[in-house]
Amino acid sequence: MMITQTLLRQNAYEMPLAEAIRQTNDALVRNNEQCLFVTVWLAKLELSTGHITYINAGHNPALLTNPAKDKRLWLEELSGPVLGLMPDIPYTRHSALLPPGHKLLIFTDGLNEA
Repeated sequence: MMITQTLLRQNAYEMPLAEAIRQTNDALVRNNEQCLFVTVWLAKLELSTGHITYINAGHNPALLTNPAKDKRLWLEELSGPVLGLMPDIPYTRHSALLPPGHKLLIFTDGLNEA
């Protein structure tokens, strides 16, 4: 997990999200004799506009809420499979809007597995 976090932090600052995830995946695939994998939900938020660009690699979807109107929207689009199992996978980025007053809930998949 620490290797994944390190790779994502480095790559996400230097390149577009889809390329950052692809390169992180390819790095994890190398020397992965145990066939370990990781699910990832990674996003960039433009604070000035509320625009979110995100990648979901086999993770549970995030939940966008509007507490004032008691509305919820699951961001269910998958971008590609989990990281670490297959090389050269293209990942697709998605986008959403987080208006003022709305909340974005992202939770670990360990929560529902427990």
